[in-house]
Amino acid sequence: MHFLFPKNKMHMDLKRLTAIKSEIGYIITGQYVKQEGMNPNYVLSKNGRILSRVRILGTVVEKYESENLSSITADDGTGTINAKAFKSNILKSVTKSDLVDVIGKIREYNNEIYIAPESCVILHDPNWEILRKLELERDKKIWEKKRSKILELQKYAADLSELAQLCDHAGITQQELEAVLVSNEPEEIKASGEDRKKIMELIEQSENVCDYAVLLEKSGLPESILDSIINELLEEGTCFEPVPGKIRKI
Repeated sequence: MHFLFPKNKMHMDLKRLTAIKSEIGYIITGQYVKQEGMNPNYVLSKNGRILSRVRILGTVVEKYESENLSSITADDGTGTINAKAFKSNILKSVTKSDLVDVIGKIREYNNEIYIAPESCVILHDPNWEILRKLELERDKKIWEKKRSKILELQKYAADLSELAQLCDHAGITQQELEAVLVSNEPEEIKASGEDRKKIMELIEQSENVCDYAVLLEKSGLPESILDSIINELLEEGTCFEPVPGKIRKI
């Protein structure tokens, strides 16, 4: 059974979010989601975590400074990410090659995911890097157990409400449940212009009216793609359905 939340309507409490320790790779490869109203934007990571306020540890490989902007690029071995402070001194003392522990909110501009830092601590002991890696491995195992538990409970729940109750009893929050369900949603396959052209040609070859079953067989397209094309043709008025299962060109 699959119970999915719309990706742009994820519920998140308005209270101050805990900074989640994360590898940079999970942040920059995730899906950035913009929310409505006061709900904070976030990244939905590939392993199904909601990352809105994060804590990363990495080595500064670049530093940029201007009158109104200080920016550093941090690298933790899984990827690089920029931290940008506008009209702030948070990054002023940071220099290239420093090991830094950054806490901040995830932002996106021009398709670039970056961190708006709230704090940046320079670490002088390299053992902090080893400790963080151990913490991340521990957190990853804990999260995978929760994720597996949600997917297991999903098999036995009759609906979303029942699944939420089962997860609550298992110590899993609604936010964690929503994140796993959304990240587990199959990728939407979109129809191409060539696919649409093929369907129109098949309809025209059948004297402008064609059975759905014939379109499915002769086009060789997946049913989901064919349905999306037909729905588009019906909505825009290029075709109509005189009787169920027959598509006629206007």
